[in-house]
Amino acid sequence: MSRRYTPCSRATHSVISAAMALAGCGPTDHTSAPAASFSGAVATDTPIGPAGVDVRAHAATAIGKPVKSPAVTQPRPHPCTLQDGKRLDITPKLASGTEPFWSARIDGRCVLYVTPENVQGIRIWTRYRSDADGEVWSGALDGRPFQLVLQPHRRCSDGMSDEIYPMAARLIINNQRRVGCARPGRSGSRS
Repeated sequence: MSRRYTPCSRATHSVISAAMALAGCGPTDHTSAPAASFSGAVATDTPIGPAGVDVRAHAATAIGKPVKSPAVTQPRPHPCTLQDGKRLDITPKLASGTEPFWSARIDGRCVLYVTPENVQGIRIWTRYRSDADGEVWSGALDGRPFQLVLQPHRRCSDGMSDEIYPMAARLIINNQRRVGCARPGRSGSRS
């Protein structure tokens, strides 16, 4: 088998040879690596040689160029979990009441308020606080005051089912008071 080389500088050839040697694949290596299980994550744009060696880093340092590691970025928190520049640690909750029927999916400081007339719901941005009254979400719905208060309650019943809830709910919309119950829920109002 004949090899075809393209002209290049001696330094470039040395760097390429060093990188190939570090990667464990020389010009005559035509074997495949055996399949291995791997439980970690590797950046797809970083060539990795034996023992996790970053081939680009070694090749670049061989010719005296500094290597910058890619910055690791954390996912940005969703706006529902931020208030006054601080992250809120609030367990998602579901609240509901009867006569009139209503429900609220609480996710951080966002409340998705649902009624039979609006089954898609409307998201209400609120201010959250926790105090002696319980957990309180205050905002506005169509320009009217909206306040949802959840308090621990050993045996809250919605009056329609046999389900017992761990929290009582009090909803005030435009000075009209509605009652219900609440329980921990899943995140899901972030749309």
